[in-house]
Amino acid sequence: MKIAVSGMNAQIGQLEGVNLCKAGTSPAMRCSSMQSTLSQDFSGRVIAVVVTFNRKEMLIECLEGLLHQTCRIGRIVLVDNASTDGTPERLAEAGYLANNLIDYVRLPVNGGGAGGFHEGMKRAYSAGYDWLWVMDDDVEPYPAALATMLSYSNLSGCIQGAEMYQDGERLAWEQWTYIESSGARTSSEQSFKNDYMSVGVGCFEGMLIRRDIVSKIGFPDKRFFIGGDDVAYGYLASKYTRILYTRRPCFIKKIKAPAPPDSALGRVRNRLRHHRSQRFYFLVIRNELLLYSYIHDAVQPIRFYARIVARLMRLSLITILCERRFGNFCMLWKGAWRGLRPKSLDGKDCDVGQIPS
Repeated sequence: MKIAVSGMNAQIGQLEGVNLCKAGTSPAMRCSSMQSTLSQDFSGRVIAVVVTFNRKEMLIECLEGLLHQTCRIGRIVLVDNASTDGTPERLAEAGYLANNLIDYVRLPVNGGGAGGFHEGMKRAYSAGYDWLWVMDDDVEPYPAALATMLSYSNLSGCIQGAEMYQDGERLAWEQWTYIESSGARTSSEQSFKNDYMSVGVGCFEGMLIRRDIVSKIGFPDKRFFIGGDDVAYGYLASKYTRILYTRRPCFIKKIKAPAPPDSALGRVRNRLRHHRSQRFYFLVIRNELLLYSYIHDAVQPIRFYARIVARLMRLSLITILCERRFGNFCMLWKGAWRGLRPKSLDGKDCDVGQIPS
């Protein structure tokens, strides 16, 4: 059973007179410029928020994409999560720290993506821009990405652009865009009958969100550290605006996770060879329980907790029987216990950034 998200009942109208950006199958190709004029002049009215950690070369590609948009952005808030790979030195060498369009903020500790986006969006909102464009450092926007997304601004206050991997494969994010009654993310009930579709969650890999929506829902919850913060934020936004997801890719996605083995035996072998980190196990159940505090009105508690318990048991067996790492088992249960008390997750009881990743 899928739960319809508040504000999704209205039928989305057709866009007229808008030619969307075209993406080639090669990573070298870029979007063509918009052929039609936007209903309003958005030049300089958008502020970008980029969060980075130890990906200095990808970050530079992301910044170059932002600085060469066909629809000019007004400013970039760049949040460095205490990178240790020489990011500040690389930025200074390339001249980005001297660029008046870039506000570089280096955090004293790694707060994860959630902490970085919380700080970055807070600063961006204070700057007074009409739209906030939020992204990780491993995505690069096509030149017409912002113009394409803003072409839907008369339909939505929260817009997601599709992504394409460097090998030309599309990232099928629509597989995780609705929340089932168990709390699991699943495919949207809609399809791409038009050049866009409605979704029920968000993603901080290019979310474009209007200022008035941010004023209603606040800033991302930094307690997540990484994973689930954008799902919660998108769900909150869906209560005040429909969230649109474009068919046409607007971003190049640089990091592609390897496909899991098809067979159960293959997955067991994979776990024997490749152990997940203690940080993964600490967060995997903890963040699902924290997410429940946001989406509880869209799920059935019995189904939600049944799914969580089943996953907790399965991961416990994996840590003991496959990985044979008692430390991972302890972190899994420690995180689950913390997740049952989300109001106490203020960062003082456990510095997630210090857990081995």
